[in-house]
Amino acid sequence: MKREINLSTKLHFDELVDSAISLYKNNFKYFLTIMAFFYVPAIVVLMLFSVSMSSEYTHMLQAIHQPAPNPNAVIGIISKLMQYAFLFFAIYMLMGTLAGAAVVKGTEVKLSGGSASEKVVSLMALKKTIPLVVTSLIASVMMGVGVLFCIVPFFILAVYLIYIAQAIMLEDTWGFGAIGRSFTITSGNFWATILIPLVFYLAYFFISSLISYAILFTPYMNMIREIIGNQGQTDPEFFTRFYSENIWLFIIQTITMNVLFILLSPILSITLTLKYLNIRNLKEGTSLANAIQEEKRLDM
Repeated sequence: MKREINLSTKLHFDELVDSAISLYKNNFKYFLTIMAFFYVPAIVVLMLFSVSMSSEYTHMLQAIHQPAPNPNAVIGIISKLMQYAFLFFAIYMLMGTLAGAAVVKGTEVKLSGGSASEKVVSLMALKKTIPLVVTSLIASVMMGVGVLFCIVPFFILAVYLIYIAQAIMLEDTWGFGAIGRSFTITSGNFWATILIPLVFYLAYFFISSLISYAILFTPYMNMIREIIGNQGQTDPEFFTRFYSENIWLFIIQTITMNVLFILLSPILSITLTLKYLNIRNLKEGTSLANAIQEEKRLDM
């Protein structure tokens, strides 16, 4: 990197991001290999599910647009699509959680000058599967309760729970211990913490939108042109035919978005880890120094 990261002094947002990008850039292969360890299987599953779901989705559209659709057949197809979606969502969330945890550990390794390989770091995250899943489930329940009261508590809790992976991977705690640790680190640093994921996701959605428009622009323009040419009228098979003709573009677009996320998400995990370590050093390092100073004063 251009300069050594000093986590004992307060790092502002621009310094954190600059340090995270530098660390990622100088260890790009290392972090990308970690991400691939978890996401390549997830993408393979995504492709298989996409092909299976696309055919089921086409069948659903065809069933709906029949002159006398069979409600039981439509409900059965929708149920199958929901099962596909839930199963993939569960697998994808698990792989994403493990990948993020591995990047957290990899960040600590690189900062300390350690020599743990990508495989070793990935296996460390795999060994923490149960603590990560259990703690994430507890956090999800807490945020779910926040949604019941109002959407604002949900987002507040999401910020206070954002350092769970860091607490588990760096301090070997989990469950309510990791949740409490995340609350402690975030306390007094709420706005500095929320700014990190906010800027990241705004940037990600902007870039992903540009790519999506580039992939799907022509099909949608042809669809709009055809609708205008028919004076706004479409036959019942119009959208079914449009989806069937462009199914592979939708699959390519979905995979591209996932690849983009794989490439960019380490920056978020690294930045949050640097922030976690920086806050911890400032809070606990200062407290330790004050305690030593007070002890010296009492001994005088």
